Amino acid sequence: MVIKKKIKSWIVSSDYNSHRIDYWLKKNISFVTYPTLCKLLRKGIVRVNGKRAKNNTVLRIGDKINFTRIIQQEPSFDRKEKYNSKFEEFIKKLVVYKDKFKIILNKPAGLAVQGGTNIKLNVDIMLDSLKFNLDERPKLVHRIDKQTSGLLMVARSLNSSRYYGELFKKRKIEKVYLAIVHGKLKHKDGKNRFQNWKGKKFVIINFV
Repeated sequence: MVIKKKIKSWIVSSDYNSHRIDYWLKKNISFVTYPTLCKLLRKGIVRVNGKRAKNNTVLRIGDKINFTRIIQQEPSFDRKEKYNSKFEEFIKKLVVYKDKFKIILNKPAGLAVQGGTNIKLNVDIMLDSLKFNLDERPKLVHRIDKQTSGLLMVARSLNSSRYYGELFKKRKIEKVYLAIVHGKLKHKDGKNRFQNWKGKKFVIINFV
């Protein structure tokens, strides 16, 4: 059964001042998955101060957020139908560390973190299997590209998700990527500096 929830409006508090609208949606509209929220933004259903919002719209204290139509709660059984006991066993084998606040997974290359076009299996739909002794469903804190292997942090509660999410945002948690390259480098060590695809931030790569 699909439960209809009518969304009226919200006024942005100081907790979300200078945050992006997609971050606000993820934290406050918990009965809808993040990919669906992104789709609502693309379709112009989310409005800020009466204007169509984009995923990178920055919020200010006092901004009014509303929707152009009623948002439906996604049936909870949808996720469970997408994976079986084999997937549950699979995701648990990826756990390399666990405490009461977080779970660390060793994500293999080829496994997507979230769903998308032509992506059926992903970490997000298997998180119900990582509740262990807690009632709350674990939450993604960050992402790793599908073809990249490495450690993925999953928060075990909403509060932990907010805490670790803020640490990632402020770069208090460092992410390091290693790559094997073919051929010979002209120099044994050095730095490579270039702009990212948005042309705003600089990335520095060390190679040894």
